Amino acid sequence: MVARAIRLAMGELVGDDALARSVARRPSTELVCALAIAATCAPPSTTDRAVQVVAAKKTTVPGFPASDLSDEHGPWQHALAAAVDLGAPVELFWPRVAEHGLLVPAALLGKGGWPALWRRAHR
Repeated sequence: MVARAIRLAMGELVGDDALARSVARRPSTELVCALAIAATCAPPSTTDRAVQVVAAKKTTVPGFPASDLSDEHGPWQHALAAAVDLGAPVELFWPRVAEHGLLVPAALLGKGGWPALWRRAHR
């Protein structure tokens, strides 16, 4: 599942609805953050399969509970190691956030979009 999740995050896995439904149904905070980091760090040619949830140069992530990309004790900083495990070039994370904001694989967003996914990740 992790290898498939990596490909999903990097925009290489098209049409794997079962994986997307599984992650979207029972997401963990760390996995959602790691996949978003991986999608944000992905090559620009794959970002057309992602949805921007944080504007360029911003760090406040919408949804409940509140979070901030730069909070050193928050879920985003903790998920950087998991994103590395997924194969994400995390050294590109902050430059990409500055360039195009935080991106999330569109396949993970179902009814309710980002706020609903983020809320489910915190159950």
